[in-house]
Amino acid sequence: MGRTVTKTVKVTLAEVAAKAGVSKMTASRAFAQPGAVRAETRERVLAAAKRLGYVPDLIASAFSTKTTKVLGVVIPTLDVSTFSDTVRGISDASAKAGYDILIGQTKYDDETEDRVIQAFVGRRVDGLLMVASERQADMKAFFRERDLPVVQLWDIPKQPIDMVSGFLNRDAGKLAAKHVHAQGYSSAAVYHTDLYRDRQQADGFVWQAKKLGLAQVEKVLMPSLETHGRVSEFSAGHLVCKDILGRTNRPRAIYCTDDSMAFSTYFELIEAGLRVPEHIALCGFNNAEYGQYMRPQLTTIDVDGYAMGTKATEMILTRLSGEPPHSGTHKTQLKLICGQTT
Repeated sequence: MGRTVTKTVKVTLAEVAAKAGVSKMTASRAFAQPGAVRAETRERVLAAAKRLGYVPDLIASAFSTKTTKVLGVVIPTLDVSTFSDTVRGISDASAKAGYDILIGQTKYDDETEDRVIQAFVGRRVDGLLMVASERQADMKAFFRERDLPVVQLWDIPKQPIDMVSGFLNRDAGKLAAKHVHAQGYSSAAVYHTDLYRDRQQADGFVWQAKKLGLAQVEKVLMPSLETHGRVSEFSAGHLVCKDILGRTNRPRAIYCTDDSMAFSTYFELIEAGLRVPEHIALCGFNNAEYGQYMRPQLTTIDVDGYAMGTKATEMILTRLSGEPPHSGTHKTQLKLICGQTT
């Protein structure tokens, strides 16, 4: 005996309007333009929709309003906490303005980044917020042909696509080097991956350290840390420690271009019988929450990722409102958090 299929009856906007005691146009505005409807009226419409089980047809709304009320967020990875504060800032600021976000991961792969960006553009997002990468310099023409506001994050490129909310990664390296020098250490090494932002930090660190006259300073490139399709700098600690133990002339201070690398390095050094900072001083980058609870507390550089994300979203929303943002570039202030590891 065949199974009977019951057809679900779709609740219409007209039914919601009747239930709320308003016109269909007012009910439509309550969803599409909440600021144009009195708060009490909007709450009545939303309550009626909830009771009836009504869900707005967002695709139809996008066709009529020419806006999807969705922003695309392109980040390298969700596997580590590096970008979580920035995404949280974007999410909070977007929700406050009645926007939703879609998140795409690139896994630090150029082809994947292209695919994610094109997918978001194809889905008619109202704006894009992207962690800056070297590949994006080749996409200026792609965005120039489209009326789509773009904000690049976590770096200030020499030639931005559109707007920027970030910092110079070289400046982060310079700040770390200044701290190492101020603490009286005469030799240092910066351990970094081959990722774009890490190389920029390493260059800044070495340049500043040499300028300040450190007797010994060098960059140490970590081998590929990609395992099972994921990039994890937590796995770098034993490699950093192995390199240090193999040296006859060990650096007095080390800078890791990510807190996860610094975090795992700390415990590897302790396991090897080296005390931090008595034998080797240690500084990280990003001010990850777990570093604040280390004992000794990790010295690190804070980039205020949350503020970076909220400011980037404000810039996008200002552009979407028809007004130019006050500035096309928002520079995040870097701050050194002096813990007990240096």
